Amino acid sequence: MSENVSSDSVATSEPAVESTTEAETGRVDAETYPLFSDNEIAGEESLGDLHEVKILGETKKIPYNELVAGYQKGESADQKFRESADFKKKYSTMESENSELRRNTEALIQQLKTDPFSVLGHESLGLDLDKVLYDKMNEKMEYEEMDEYERETLDLRRKVEQYETQEKKTQEEKNKTESQTRQTQYANNITAALKEAGIAATTDTIRVAASHLYNSAKETGSPTITWREMVDKTKVSLKEEAQRVYGGFTPEQLSEYLGDDVVSKIRKHSIQKVKNNFNLNQPDIKPENVKRMPKTQMSKEEFRDRINKIKQSLA
Repeated sequence: MSENVSSDSVATSEPAVESTTEAETGRVDAETYPLFSDNEIAGEESLGDLHEVKILGETKKIPYNELVAGYQKGESADQKFRESADFKKKYSTMESENSELRRNTEALIQQLKTDPFSVLGHESLGLDLDKVLYDKMNEKMEYEEMDEYERETLDLRRKVEQYETQEKKTQEEKNKTESQTRQTQYANNITAALKEAGIAATTDTIRVAASHLYNSAKETGSPTITWREMVDKTKVSLKEEAQRVYGGFTPEQLSEYLGDDVVSKIRKHSIQKVKNNFNLNQPDIKPENVKRMPKTQMSKEEFRDRINKIKQSLA
């Protein structure tokens, strides 16, 4: 027993020395750090910490990642269950309301069949039932007192009025359909014209372009400007509106309101514009087009050489 105690004490003291050495040298003894866990040495993957859970009275040990996955699935199932329950509740309410409405309608029809005067005389309708009956009875007596020609004339007039009413309704529906068709066609034409001119066809740009068409049609009833003129007027209006809205903003405010993407596009456009202007202002550098300029200065050596040549020619 004493030998075991002494060996344990020695084994306990050694790591302290090693740790001091590691801190001083910055090296780690590989033997003190196992490369694999017990599960991995046995050929099993490390599943993390195991947690005890009780499922249907049975205690099981489940890894942490499986607990998280199970919780997520449970929450998703609960959410779907709640949505399904809400849908069923709303459907049940609507079904109950429809059933009640159907019962009330059937009861009203039955009451009209058995006792129509109680329905027509209800205060919610605001009808003077006595006056209605008197007028109807008077109309019937007048019709019966008419001769055959007067009756035919009255019947024909009623048919004409009914026909005119129906024709008016049909014409109004036709005009409404044609108006919607024209509006759609104008919107398509405006969109095509704006895109051709390089203007984004948004709700605002279409609105501005349509206003110019509308203003040109005030006197004659139809537009008097061309699509090209409409686009030009739209450009001017959009420019004036943009300057009116954003003209007084600081660069920081413009960057905040317009966004980094728009500011980046403006910066790239400005740089490209400078490059284009620079290229246009550059002279033609073709050798045959370069004009040779005579020298106006010479070095001392060149001057001496030229003087010696002049002297030699005079000698």
